[in-house]
Formats: sequence, C-alpha cells, structure tokens
Amino acid sequence: MTERPTTWVGLWIHAMFSDDWVRTEKLRTRLNSGNPKGWTADEPAVVRAVFDLAMGRYFDGRHDSPEVAAFAARLRERVAAERRQPFEVDVVERLIRRSLRGAGRRPDEPSLADLQNIHLGAVKLATMESGMTEPEIASLICQAEDLARSRGWNPPLGP
Repeated sequence: MTERPTTWVGLWIHAMFSDDWVRTEKLRTRLNSGNPKGWTADEPAVVRAVFDLAMGRYFDGRHDSPEVAAFAARLRERVAAERRQPFEVDVVERLIRRSLRGAGRRPDEPSLADLQNIHLGAVKLATMESGMTEPEIASLICQAEDLARSRGWNPPLGP
C-alpha cells in the first residue's frame, strides 16, 4: 500500500506536486487550522523538511557540488517562464547549501512566504528532474512529516 501524508500541509504539498489544483485549493483552506491568513508555526517545518530531504537526495548530500548553482539557475528560469517573480539565484543556492550542511534558519533569510515558494519550487524541480514517481513523492512527504516532528514541530493532522 502506498504511503499517504498524514498532515494537512503534507496532503496539500502532495496535491500540489500531483498537479491536482482543485484539491490543492480545497486543502489550502485547512492550513493554519482553517484560518484563511497565514500558517501555523508548525506547517512551514514540513515544507522545510521536504526541502531538506529532497535536496539531500538530489545532490547526494554534496553541498560543494557545482550543480547547486546550475540547479538554482534552472529554478529561476522555470519560475520566470511561469511569469512569476523569479528568485535570486544566489539566494536559492545559499539556501540549498545550508540545507545540505544541516544548517538551521538564519535571520538574513527571505520572508517566510518567499522561503515557502523557494522550498516548494526547488522540491518540485528536483522531483521532476530526478523522475520521482507519485508513490516516491508521497513517501518523501511522509518522511518530511516525521522529520518535522523529530525536530520538535507538531503540524496539525489531517483527516
């Protein structure tokens, strides 16, 4: 049986990565305990954990890889092609390298909303480029939920 995310934010990420936009929007209403503004403090921890896991797998844990800069540039191009405000390549590269080194959040990082967009965009690109299947993506999200909990966060459970 395929693993299934157990938190609202995990289910939302899974719907987004499955390109199920109707479900993504429906699940968005459950984020932040149903409050239409913002996130609980625990939900971004799952997004960060899925980013950490996906970047570790994609780059095989090598934070000094020249591929990090090339990946950040491809992410910028992809975002710009979708007519969204592109991320600065050096910011994305720095976030990936910090993640690969196991470093925590720093005060000079982008806003939480920008971080979520960068993290999710990077994970989406990495899963696409590495050819991850839907069950592998679901498993990655489940592992991220567990990792967030092991880091002391308590993302709200879904149905």
